[in-house]
Amino acid sequence: MQTFTFNGFLELAGSFPPTLNTELNPTQLKVEETPACYGVDCGNDGRLASGSCPMGTARNAPIKTISSTNYYWYYDRLWRSSSAVLSYGIPKVDDIYFPQDLGKFVADATIIEPVALADDQMAVVTATGTHMMSNCADVRGYFALGRFWQELGADGTTKISVLGGNLVVSNTSGVFMFVDGSVKELTRKVRDTLGSFSNCAILCNYTKNWIIGTSKFAIDVANGKLFDYGTAGFLFTSRTLTADDENRPFSVEGLAFVLEQANANGGTISWQTKFEDGDWKDEQDIEVKYQPEQYTRIEKSIQRTGTTCRRFAMRITALSSNIYIKSIQAQVQGFAQSVPSE
Repeated sequence: MQTFTFNGFLELAGSFPPTLNTELNPTQLKVEETPACYGVDCGNDGRLASGSCPMGTARNAPIKTISSTNYYWYYDRLWRSSSAVLSYGIPKVDDIYFPQDLGKFVADATIIEPVALADDQMAVVTATGTHMMSNCADVRGYFALGRFWQELGADGTTKISVLGGNLVVSNTSGVFMFVDGSVKELTRKVRDTLGSFSNCAILCNYTKNWIIGTSKFAIDVANGKLFDYGTAGFLFTSRTLTADDENRPFSVEGLAFVLEQANANGGTISWQTKFEDGDWKDEQDIEVKYQPEQYTRIEKSIQRTGTTCRRFAMRITALSSNIYIKSIQAQVQGFAQSVPSE
């Protein structure tokens, strides 16, 4: 590796919308990651914008009512849970319940709900975990309760959903999905500081492949991005800029904002900066005046221009709803970077 000194603008934040990541040190984050952020528009691809928690849709659970008793109608047969017992009827009959053979299984704990999944699977969810069943479409009834996954427990039906044919559960440890025979922890990036992502009722946006924690969070499953809506207002915090050699000092002269404007009304960006581990300091609000071009570039110096540091970060505390930021760049002097040797 070779080290060279860079002077000029480099990307501090971009590839928006930003994803929350509280597990890594802010100096280790990528340009699209943020250690503290809420109230962003998760559907504005490539942009940082203010927004609110998106709407979701409840999963479909077909119900048949026979003699005032509700049954689930999955895989052309009736299913019903009572306490820890899952009962099932003969195939193709939906107007009378008649068990097939023994017609029941006993789960590990009280069953919250049986849920149909893709590829003739079914999840039998309890508060302490989930049994996975396969071959559930077999008319002979050749199926049984399968492996028990403790990560997939849920304490109520609203904490259970299905996306892409895969089980999703929300519990006190976060949000988990059962994919290709294994459990995927969707909230891994905030595991130790779950906050809004803990044990929340969930819905799905089936068009955009999102999991929605009602009024609390959104998860973009395809891109692995987490968005917090549990705190009122708006906040975006950049990664902490540091040289490859963290002991090499550099200075930050200012920032550049590349943005779009949704209309001709202009807007305001309120922002702060931080050097090392010091306090956040207010910078002068940026008054955005309308420009007809698609992108507007605004360069702003910071109050402590020329301050030498080893770590630098910025955050936006208020952003007009019609201002969409494409990237944020830092103007640095003496910034050491490493590149592979030829």
